[in-house]
Amino acid sequence: MSEPTPAATAHPLVEGYRCWCVGVDGAMVAKAVAAGAESLDAVRRITGACTRCSSCRPELESCLRVLFIPRSHPG
Repeated sequence: MSEPTPAATAHPLVEGYRCWCVGVDGAMVAKAVAAGAESLDAVRRITGACTRCSSCRPELESCLRVLFIPRSHPG
C-alpha cells in the first residue's frame, strides 16, 4: 500500500477526525497509515483510536476510506 496522498490527508473527514477518549486526531491516523497500517484494527493498535467507547468508529472508518484510496497512476 502506498502512503496517503496529500489531498487525502487534507480531506475534511481526516482533518476533522478526533477520538476524544484517547486524544487521537486525523493527522495521527494518517501517520499510522503512512507507516503501514492497512486496516482498522492496525490503526487501532498503533494509535489507540477507537479502543475505549468506540463512538468514533463510524468517523474513523470514513477517515480510513479516504486514506486508503489508492493513488491514481497515469496511463
